[in-house]
Amino acid sequence: MKTYEQFSQELNEVAGAIKAVRGLSRVMRAGPAFKAVKNVGSTTKMFHGTTSDIAKKIGTQGFKSATGSYAFDGGKRMASYYKKYKPYREPNRAYVTSDKGGAEAYARLRANAKNKEFLRKIGLRKKVEPVVQDVTVPKSDLRQAVNKTEITVATKNIQPNKVKKVKDPFSDEKRKQGRDFIKRTRRDGDLHTA
Repeated sequence: MKTYEQFSQELNEVAGAIKAVRGLSRVMRAGPAFKAVKNVGSTTKMFHGTTSDIAKKIGTQGFKSATGSYAFDGGKRMASYYKKYKPYREPNRAYVTSDKGGAEAYARLRANAKNKEFLRKIGLRKKVEPVVQDVTVPKSDLRQAVNKTEITVATKNIQPNKVKKVKDPFSDEKRKQGRDFIKRTRRDGDLHTA
């Protein structure tokens, strides 16, 4: 039979091991910063509007594919829609834009939608903020999507850079630019661009 002191000592050792494993799992989850494929030729700076939680994942894991998925309606209506636009059907590509105002408008739209989710409303999940991620992309891999400023790029070639929070108070000009971007996107087709 163990004494109370022996039992307490073993319990403290187990608790210490559990804390070490938890700390290690947090470190392993974050991982190193994502590096895009090297030697892709001349590059240009673009913008990607997103939310703060997704921006953290992009910084460590890189971009995920936003094209080539027929997930909506079991793929019936969307497959015929995607046939109009070649970049949408290509897998492993993500959306970027040269229009910073448009990226900010899309980031606000996504953050508002995510913050309306039930678990975020009741406080079990942290609210997200709209952010714009500066990205470096190769000029040779740019393909126009629906609008002139919306572009798809292979996910392996996108190098994420700085993340900037979208400031809430902004000028009437920026507000109009954002509304025009969203209106143009809805009219021309797809809302998940930018």
